[in-house]
Amino acid sequence: MTHTGVHLHGADVLRGGPVGDRLGPAALIGMSFQAETKRAASALAELGCDIVTGGGPGLMQAANEGAAASPERARSVGIRVALPFA
Repeated sequence: MTHTGVHLHGADVLRGGPVGDRLGPAALIGMSFQAETKRAASALAELGCDIVTGGGPGLMQAANEGAAASPERARSVGIRVALPFA
């Protein structure tokens, strides 16, 4: 499987195509980063890359929104992550 990011353990549950991910804490994100993330995720989705995030706010939400622009070409997946220190 080809992917454009990191932290994709278990990505084989997807349809087997390319996968992109963008992760980031919402507290550090400004609108310009969100807009760029949404644009980049939309472009990756147009290429057929699934977008996988932690499903949270900020960059993760922007990435999933960008991927949603091309539902016929890519999936937008938000995975809930349980952190042991949270």
